[in-house]
Amino acid sequence: MAARKRKKLKQIDLARELHLSQEAVSRYEAGKSLPNAENIALLAKLLDVSSDYLLGLSDQEQSPKPLREQLSPQEWELLYQFRRLSPRVKERTLGYIDGAVQNQPKTKKP
Repeated sequence: MAARKRKKLKQIDLARELHLSQEAVSRYEAGKSLPNAENIALLAKLLDVSSDYLLGLSDQEQSPKPLREQLSPQEWELLYQFRRLSPRVKERTLGYIDGAVQNQPKTKKP
């Protein structure tokens, strides 16, 4: 219901988009019935939320971005090279990185 209201949609508006009755949308929101898979996908798109959120499987409205979209090319290269290291060298590398982070000059936040 909160996602629908954020989009400034009434139950009847959503019902029209889904080709359902307002009563069906009301039952979905009250937890008295569940939409079929096709309507879940359409609801998620219309309300700009994840299907997991609609089904109560997640508290986050949006699915997290895929890792590929979260990392810069430099971070991808670092990850690629790190994975090629032996376990012993990985531990030393993590120690070096931790030390570098601890010893870097403090920067002022805007």
